[in-house]
Amino acid sequence: MKRKRSQPRPVAPPPLRSHSPLWPLLQAVLILASSLFISFTVWAPSLEADWGPIDDHVIHTLLGPDHRMSLAEVPAVAWGAEVSHPGASLRYRPAYWFITALECVFFGDSVRAWYLSRVVGFALMLAGAWFLLARFAGFLLGSGFALLLSVHPYWGSIWACLGPGEPFAALGCILGGLGFWVVYISSGSAASGSARAFGWWMILAGGLVAIGSKENLPFLALPPAWLAWREWRTGRLSRLAATCSTILLAYAAFISLAVVVALARHGADVYSRPVGISTRLQVVWRGLSGEPLLLICLCLAALAAGVLQWAAASWSRFLPWRRAARLCLAWEAILVVLYATQLVFYNGPWERNFRYAFPGETLLSFAWFIPAALLWRAWPVVPGRWAASRRILAAAGCAAMLFAVHRTGYSSLTEAAERNRAKTTAWAGVLRNLAFRTRSSPDAVLVIYSRSLNDFEAIDASRQYLRYLGVPNPVVLQLDPGFSNGELMPAQAGELLQTLKSYASGKGGYASPSLLETAQECLIISFGPPPPGRCRFGNTLPR
Repeated sequence: MKRKRSQPRPVAPPPLRSHSPLWPLLQAVLILASSLFISFTVWAPSLEADWGPIDDHVIHTLLGPDHRMSLAEVPAVAWGAEVSHPGASLRYRPAYWFITALECVFFGDSVRAWYLSRVVGFALMLAGAWFLLARFAGFLLGSGFALLLSVHPYWGSIWACLGPGEPFAALGCILGGLGFWVVYISSGSAASGSARAFGWWMILAGGLVAIGSKENLPFLALPPAWLAWREWRTGRLSRLAATCSTILLAYAAFISLAVVVALARHGADVYSRPVGISTRLQVVWRGLSGEPLLLICLCLAALAAGVLQWAAASWSRFLPWRRAARLCLAWEAILVVLYATQLVFYNGPWERNFRYAFPGETLLSFAWFIPAALLWRAWPVVPGRWAASRRILAAAGCAAMLFAVHRTGYSSLTEAAERNRAKTTAWAGVLRNLAFRTRSSPDAVLVIYSRSLNDFEAIDASRQYLRYLGVPNPVVLQLDPGFSNGELMPAQAGELLQTLKSYASGKGGYASPSLLETAQECLIISFGPPPPGRCRFGNTLPR
């Protein structure tokens, strides 16, 4: 007599099950309130920070000497030299310039408002990621992983400053992810047309912001394309879905093409490193072999998928596990490819505690979390010990991640905010004091003195901030005879050194050094100890 095949065990329901009709609302309120509390606690020093020498000069240039911008000026500013000439610059960030121009309109020269927007932005990013992870892996596992992601040290150089484009990219990723979730869960409902439309508008807005704020995120156009293909297969593809996915694909392709053309013209990237295909392939191999977590997870997922494929052919109880293993294998392969794209963009591994680690380091975290979440989702839910073990599994995973959060802590982020506060208040204070002194010395020549190429960004930022403060005095750049390359590589240092030498000769908005020979008075500010000479010492600028 042929043995009857056993019936498959019930598969786990969606991770988040409402215990009461108010539970989803209470969960959303709890997540948002917790995110705001964490953000204002961590970034409290930022609310006392000032304008800084790194990237903030972009804001000063856009605002101009009248410290304001009208809404009518936004299109012209957003359509600046970088955006209007694709392929000319190694950077191409249309969304970054558009959003920065809007910030100039609404925030003006209120530095407190600028930093407040970053504090609120971090809270919104955390809340959005927390909500999405809770939907994917349950409230306990999702909460633990969201908090673990939020303590990465690289957030310190992203959210403690005003100039970088990474905050816009991160918020764009979250907005697009929320839209993806709305479209995905509503695709099976007959009365979900308006919800799907709203989700697609969120996907479009998030993709335009993220891809247009950071050039290494063109892959974000692929998930919407897959979602549109999925709707087409089920006969639910709307005109809006097709339009949004096509726009994002074309947008990502255009930005990628603009960067590739610029790289081909310059023959090197923004850090003056070679851009040959063979060189980048070697970089990818060294980067992946130097970070074995992704490859280990990929191999384990492939092994699990193979074993469960064989087991499910004989025992139907393994069917949910086989599907989870297949999903895990697909996710791990995608993460490896995405990680490789970041290695190609940055021409090698990046500094882990710096803003360039986003999104590469985030991908590494997902390499181990996705298998854990899929394991929990595939865990059978039956009365008795199985149901209890599923809850225990989620609680244990959450406890382990919260312990890691406790060990790591938010101290590195708060310290980054405190360092930025101390540096910006000192830098802006020195230049404001110098601007005040020029009122009684309108004919004085201002001298910026530097000993190292490490001061490159801060040098021109200082000149632009003086102009922003309304200082009309001529500015001369002097380089120390023992001028060093600092911590920069020779290839990158050569181009930057030529730029500084042109500034020192009187180009790029600087006055000619010969002006000092006939000047009745000169005031000097220096990075480091001042040089000997007849110029009055203004103060030391922080690096």
